[in-house]
Amino acid sequence: MTKQFTAALVLELAQKGRLNLDATLSVYLPEYRRDVGDAVTIRQLLGHSAGVPDLVHRSDIMQIVKEPATPQEVISKYCSNAIEFTPSTQFKYSNCGYLILGALYERVTGETYADGLRRLTARAGLTDTGISGPRAIVPRLATAYVVENGQQIKAPYIDWSVAFSSGAVYSTVRDLWRWRGELLAGRVLGEKATNEIFAIRPFGYSFGWHVGRTNPTQLRTFLASDYDAQPAPNSANLLLASHSGDLPGFHSCMTLFLDRTWTVILLDNHDSKSLPNLAAEIINALLTRTPEARSTSAP
Repeated sequence: MTKQFTAALVLELAQKGRLNLDATLSVYLPEYRRDVGDAVTIRQLLGHSAGVPDLVHRSDIMQIVKEPATPQEVISKYCSNAIEFTPSTQFKYSNCGYLILGALYERVTGETYADGLRRLTARAGLTDTGISGPRAIVPRLATAYVVENGQQIKAPYIDWSVAFSSGAVYSTVRDLWRWRGELLAGRVLGEKATNEIFAIRPFGYSFGWHVGRTNPTQLRTFLASDYDAQPAPNSANLLLASHSGDLPGFHSCMTLFLDRTWTVILLDNHDSKSLPNLAAEIINALLTRTPEARSTSAP
């Protein structure tokens, strides 16, 4: 869920003229690896087409996430490798890209990501959304569980500082429902920035959301494809924006119908079921109900 908030913060800067989405990374983070920074734009980082490698594929990732680190330390140690392809020629999901965007936000604004998120969510009327950290005390925060050898146990410890602007935001279904309404109504960002967020793009991933058209028969594949986005057929009849998130014991899936009021938000603190698959089951159940039943359903 974090990336939609990071994208919104970056788009807010662009809306205010404080950041150019088509400028290269070196303009804002000149200390970052120069050959990459000169080749990659902010727009490409937002859309996962920059070619920046993803740290989650490292063999030592579970050790990395146990140690506290500043965003600058994480980026310097794990997100400063050579790009894997020419920017804008391919799609490859990268948490490093969104970690870099968080650091960029702090550099441009002079405020912390946490403060920026707090201001953004307050404007939308959210009361239970924020970013976790190693010393943060979050009231009512759920405990994560995994299954090991058939037994339910607590999930391995993760230091949230490593996830930062790519995966450390917590929220509730109520808050996310309100966020959806405020965002789509243009009350979080202006119309132009909101349209940027929900535009259908060549690789099927926009700014913090997988956006495209799909059919009921392909719904399960669409909702599970955040990490391997593909162009959707323009003739398909369901226009969706969706994103899932996964950490040990914590899972989320949020799907917006962009041409109607339906929204499916699923949050889980247990490795029990694929949430994109469950979301597909729920949506298909709604789609197969009679028109009369659908018209009387609560949004």
